[in-house]
Amino acid sequence: MPTVVDYPGAEPAFVNSSRVFGGAMPRFAIVIHKTAGFTTVDQLATYFQNDPSEVSSHFGIGTDGRVQQYVSLTDGAAANCCTEPGYNPIWQPFVTAGTNLNTVTISIEHIDPATDNSTPVTAAQKQASFNLVKWLVTKFNIPTTHILGHNSIDPINRANCPGNYPMDDLLLFLKGGPAMPDTLPYVNIGDGIGKDFTQNANGSWTCTQNKVILQGAMLVLFRMSGGIMRLPKANEVIANGYVYQECEAGIMVYDPNGLIDNPPDPPVHNHTYLAKLDSDLAKKLLGSGQVTTVTEIPANVKADITAVVTAASKLKTDAGV
Repeated sequence: MPTVVDYPGAEPAFVNSSRVFGGAMPRFAIVIHKTAGFTTVDQLATYFQNDPSEVSSHFGIGTDGRVQQYVSLTDGAAANCCTEPGYNPIWQPFVTAGTNLNTVTISIEHIDPATDNSTPVTAAQKQASFNLVKWLVTKFNIPTTHILGHNSIDPINRANCPGNYPMDDLLLFLKGGPAMPDTLPYVNIGDGIGKDFTQNANGSWTCTQNKVILQGAMLVLFRMSGGIMRLPKANEVIANGYVYQECEAGIMVYDPNGLIDNPPDPPVHNHTYLAKLDSDLAKKLLGSGQVTTVTEIPANVKADITAVVTAASKLKTDAGV
């Protein structure tokens, strides 16, 4: 049984060798879990060390931000056994070859007392998780596309695992993007979520002013705006090949096929960006979009301007300026 942790920020709480896949050297993917029970990592450690099912995970992260390591990174943990119908195609080569996914995956559990994994991830837990994942990605050169939830393996019996884990925030963090704010300067969500929004079990936000829901990529873009978008005006609208959502200060568009616009730079997040004001969509939502542009000053106006300029010049001369 190992005694020294791999991750510098972890506490040792290793399971015995019968509960691991010795020498597997898992490096293909990181699988994110939530516990659907337990209140501390110490309780999780006791479970992994003693339960007859001999399940295990490489790491566990508490709501207080504590990180424990249960399985060495030279071994496979017993957390990702068998696929169910509808599993993510990323696992297909291993399924075809008859490879146990525990031998190619690194598993991270996150304490969630709720049996449906609906407890929001705390700030301390989120930061500890992001730091650990970043360390693993860097150490083992794991692509961000290989960071998945347990539900990617078992979409039926583990449909709620990892529940409302902030995967979008994690991927943005790993790409070096700005930290996702829990408070916005121009939208009063107070301490955490607060007055203008409540957070739902699935991680979406509901605006308390009008019951409009922000979710998925739209929510990420809204949060990245730092409140500049003000409040959402209406729920997402699914159009022909794209999705849009109006806010008080802009229009967010999920547009994977570039139907509304074709930004020269990659979209801010997952094909989601702000619509141009002169786009057909913006014109439709904001009105006619017709702006009167003066391309030639009328002759009578020119004459009036000339007269004013001449009179002003004469006044300056008379005043000796």
